[in-house]
Amino acid sequence: MNKGNQKIIIALVLSITFLILLGGVYWYLNKQRGEVSSEPQVTPNEEEEAAHNEAKNSFDEKLKSRNDEIEKKNEEYAIKQKSVNKDEYILPKKYSLTAGDCTKIVDEELKSDCRTYLRVSEIVNSLDREACDGYSTEWRDYCVQQINFIKLDNWEDCKEIEDELMYDWCVKKYSIEKNDTTLCNYLNSGVGACVDRTKAINNGWGGDIKECADIVKTEYFLMCVNQTNDECSLLEDEYLEKRCESTRYYGMILNEGNKEDCAMLPLDTYSKTCEMYFDNNKEHIDFDGDGVNNGMEIFVDTNPLIAEEEAKEHAWYEDRWGEVFDNIYFITFEKLQSLLIDTDDDGLRDYEEVEIYKTDPKVQDTDGDKYNDGEEVNNSFDPLRA
Repeated sequence: MNKGNQKIIIALVLSITFLILLGGVYWYLNKQRGEVSSEPQVTPNEEEEAAHNEAKNSFDEKLKSRNDEIEKKNEEYAIKQKSVNKDEYILPKKYSLTAGDCTKIVDEELKSDCRTYLRVSEIVNSLDREACDGYSTEWRDYCVQQINFIKLDNWEDCKEIEDELMYDWCVKKYSIEKNDTTLCNYLNSGVGACVDRTKAINNGWGGDIKECADIVKTEYFLMCVNQTNDECSLLEDEYLEKRCESTRYYGMILNEGNKEDCAMLPLDTYSKTCEMYFDNNKEHIDFDGDGVNNGMEIFVDTNPLIAEEEAKEHAWYEDRWGEVFDNIYFITFEKLQSLLIDTDDDGLRDYEEVEIYKTDPKVQDTDGDKYNDGEEVNNSFDPLRA
């Protein structure tokens, strides 16, 4: 080996030695700073994901616990229904409306409605369909509808009802009870909502989450996925999985979580609406200024982040489920409530005390003679004179 080659080899050895020493010094300094560890490093993103998974697991446990509790109560109720004594459901006399109560009513129109109310109630209880025909359209519609609800023989019986809302309500009842979504096609409005509701309700508690996949309306999709204990991943579709997690955890975060938990909602409309809720002192705002607040827009399937004219239209339920109670039967019942209430529990109903005996409906012994107003009236004494 000549001298030139020796010099080259020596230079290489010295260079390698220097690099090794330099690497050793670098490792030692980093170790001193705590930056070198035998354990894998966790990035901020991984820490955040771990925190979200922990929160998600916590919400999952609460959801399962709630569903188990509801399912247990449903089972107990079903067992009780099989052995229940009908007499247990008969209200005490002071809460039962009688023909005598109607006679005491001063207003003649209400007195007449009170008597009709009682007669129609008796017809419904007896399931005498033909007897309904003897009344005006409003009373007849209610009578037919209620008998149909009890008997559930044939949905086409609903066609006898003239009022559109009550007819629709009757058909919806059949579609749910018979689990037949095709009946929804006979509605005047709200066909989609009827289909979704029928599917969600009949999937039931502990049902298969895959049955929720084609439910369109958020209200019923939420009902469906929340009734199951299944993981959202079983929907086997990326968007549906995100929708499931967003709808399932959204309400729970608003009620029991904090702003940081909003990040676990995979759909932007939910996560951003959630953050705005916490930023606004736990109140929903109308971010897009279309007249409907964020919380309602999430519920009725309009975008809370973009102003839309249809938001105002959909802010009320498409199927107008609750409006059916605006019929003469329920209106009359509401008016007659004062005939059933005995606020001070003295044996006289509030209506009697105010309209007939002029006693105080909030004081058991109006004249202060140590005898309840009801006791005095029943024994032919004056409740206003001690």
